[in-house]
Amino acid sequence: MTFSTRTLTLLATAALAASLACGEGSQYTTDTDESELNEPLGSVQNVTSGQWGAATTCKAIPAPIAQIKDPVIDISLDGLTLHLYDRQGTFSKVYPIGPGHIENGKSLTPIGHFTSGPADTTAGATDNPAVVGGSPWSWWYRCKIWWQDQEDPDKKWQPVYAGLPLIRLKGAPTLGYAIHGPIDGYSMAAGGALRRAFVSHGCIRMQAADILEVYSLIHGHGNVPINIQRAPERDENGKAIDLAQKRLGSECDSNADCNFAGGVCHANAYGHNFCTVACSGSCADRATEIATACVPDGSTGKGMCVRQASTLNNFCRSAEGFEFASQTPRFGSSKPVDACVPGSIGFVGDSCLSSADCASGRTCERHGNGPGFCTQACSATKACPTANGIGSVCMAARCVRACDVQDACGVATATTCQKVGAVTGCAP
Repeated sequence: MTFSTRTLTLLATAALAASLACGEGSQYTTDTDESELNEPLGSVQNVTSGQWGAATTCKAIPAPIAQIKDPVIDISLDGLTLHLYDRQGTFSKVYPIGPGHIENGKSLTPIGHFTSGPADTTAGATDNPAVVGGSPWSWWYRCKIWWQDQEDPDKKWQPVYAGLPLIRLKGAPTLGYAIHGPIDGYSMAAGGALRRAFVSHGCIRMQAADILEVYSLIHGHGNVPINIQRAPERDENGKAIDLAQKRLGSECDSNADCNFAGGVCHANAYGHNFCTVACSGSCADRATEIATACVPDGSTGKGMCVRQASTLNNFCRSAEGFEFASQTPRFGSSKPVDACVPGSIGFVGDSCLSSADCASGRTCERHGNGPGFCTQACSATKACPTANGIGSVCMAARCVRACDVQDACGVATATTCQKVGAVTGCAP
């Protein structure tokens, strides 16, 4: 019995703190960024003065770019995407996001089924610039400004939400999560700059223009479904649902898919082909994305640009067919770097070409010419392992990756998310 992406139920994580886990700081940061929406209101005169720039100015809501009748939002943590589409129309758009930072191997953003709450039939709740905190409660904020630093002894207020919309998520664990603006650089005229990585304290950050657009499209609809999954979202053909503008590491079928300067599509025996750039010593970083590095390309003897490995990308775990290579020699340099390179992490369900790719005690199970998957023996007395928030289940006396949706099985190992008895896993 095989389950499709849309029909399998997402597994919710354990309930987290009920404070809104959003973001603070004018620079790129992964610091704790809680916000209390039920705090007693205080006078703006009690706020430590600062150079707020445009942060206390409500940003104008644009006219909707389309009419949406039945909106749905699908969020992928590993894909770093928010996909808004209309189940009754032709609208579909993908936006970049910055979800919860990595703690104990997984994002602080919970996975599961949520909604946007009741319909916002008015202009939406607005922070009162003259009163810190503004409206004490709302599902929809047309203009959210203030945040109080709960970890600061003086509990200082800062306008990190920058006068942008904030959409609270409804559904267990409730009250603590929202979709909002970028936080970083909140005093900028545009409302800040998003870093597309695992950076928040649980909320979903978006570019300022994007959260304004999403709000304009859905705020008249009640209880918009918001589905959050860990794995990259894929279409019915297994293709990653991603931004039209590709970047280093994006999946590709040809060089034409890598639509940035110097972009080429590189083969990867462990998973999908990926976009890269040939290099001879260094790579051009983008200020809003994870740093890159030039490492040896084993297939050409030259250099190729890849992502550096850190908590910002969960040490490569978020990219199928890549492994964390500690202290990798740079191409043309003796200075090593932690990088994400084609390979296998070696956990149960990870792609492999031979058992040498799997961690100790595991073997590579292959079917056909494509990559196989790492597995290990299991029984009623020998359980299957869990690591970094990824579990495995026992099927036919060997461990396979646990799954909540087909997307969790990836595309490299040619497995499907199947329910056998009481367990659901990725099996050939």
